[in-house]
Amino acid sequence: MSEGLRNANIVVAVAGLVISIIGLMQALFGRFMEKDTRGFFLSFFGILCTYDIFILARALTWYNTGPGWAILSRIVFFGQALLSSILAFLITGFLLYQSGHEQWWKQRVFFVAYVLWCVYALILFYAQFSKVVYYVDDQNGYHRGPIFPIIMVAPVIIMIVNLFALHQNRDRLTQKQRHAFLIYLAVPLLGIIMQTVLFGIQFIVLGTSIGAFIMYLYISVGQRDEYYKKEKENERLKVNMLLAQMQPGFIINSLNTIGQLCAEDPPRAEEAISEFTTYLEKHIDALTVDTPIPFADEMKQTEEYLSLQKLRFGGVLKVVYHLDNIDFSIPTLTLQPLVENAVIHGIRESKKGMGIVSIRSKRYKDHFEVTVEDDGVGFDISAFSQDDDSHSTMKNIRERLRSVCDGDLRIESEIGQGTKATIILPINQ
Repeated sequence: MSEGLRNANIVVAVAGLVISIIGLMQALFGRFMEKDTRGFFLSFFGILCTYDIFILARALTWYNTGPGWAILSRIVFFGQALLSSILAFLITGFLLYQSGHEQWWKQRVFFVAYVLWCVYALILFYAQFSKVVYYVDDQNGYHRGPIFPIIMVAPVIIMIVNLFALHQNRDRLTQKQRHAFLIYLAVPLLGIIMQTVLFGIQFIVLGTSIGAFIMYLYISVGQRDEYYKKEKENERLKVNMLLAQMQPGFIINSLNTIGQLCAEDPPRAEEAISEFTTYLEKHIDALTVDTPIPFADEMKQTEEYLSLQKLRFGGVLKVVYHLDNIDFSIPTLTLQPLVENAVIHGIRESKKGMGIVSIRSKRYKDHFEVTVEDDGVGFDISAFSQDDDSHSTMKNIRERLRSVCDGDLRIESEIGQGTKATIILPINQ
């Protein structure tokens, strides 16, 4: 063989090895990948690295002669031929696994690929004791036998079987998965054809390495997208759960208000029932909305809630508004529960039993602020982690703000001096 051919194989082998090592490291340390998929790629790239090393070893020992070098070359040729067939066979199982078959090893197409691999392995073992396929003479010279093409037939057929499996399971795969397997199967198949026609250059190893790495990229990106989709869904479920926790409290408190009015002042109770019914009719959809709504809508819900409380408490409850800006959105049921806390747990629990609730909104350079402040009983801010009703509501609101719009809730309070709750809403929400 010429020096140029030898150098070409060294370049091909090194390039394939570098690509395979990068793939192995990516599979080992990459995020988001599902456990079994990671295990496949670690095995696949591990085998591929060994395959590349065998190719490189043969290229480096090409011009060495003698029986010892001949034995080494026979081992190298056998190893690279066996490993390349294992790679083709592994893809069959992985494709079926990615297609969602729980018992992929029982699929007919997998059995066909297994039989073909066994036939290939038998031919390969037979080739070690015969010169009809290929052989390495005692001086380390490589020769193709008269039936050499037959050893290429089984891997090609396995790849064709894999293409058939890909077509058969196309509806069970995502678009990224289909592209991943199609590219992997096409590139090495082209390498096999070129290597069969153009004797000497190991196109298979380079094609396999490139195809495997592209397949990994497609699969990993697909699983990353799936990871973020699940995270988003988990966040949505979390928001819905927090809303579900808040809704009963709001409704129960409103019904308690109406219940007390029934005993104290039936005409006002009748008015409260009408107010509450109107509120539910107009805003029932807002109880399950998990995206921000116009602040004006949230403010209107809060005002209607306060109208119920004023019916109950009369002149003991005073509400002051300082709304400098209302042109922004806010997660639903964030303002009203804070006002409810100010009324129920702030003012009504104070010794004087009366007080003022102030609601403010203001725009700053990079955020909006909505403040609910009362001059009620207040509490020890260090007890904010306790699980009583008022503190639980505040923690739920804070979590929803962070989940829905990357906002925040800040609490300031002092016993006997009242409580101030500030909602922070980023401008780019």
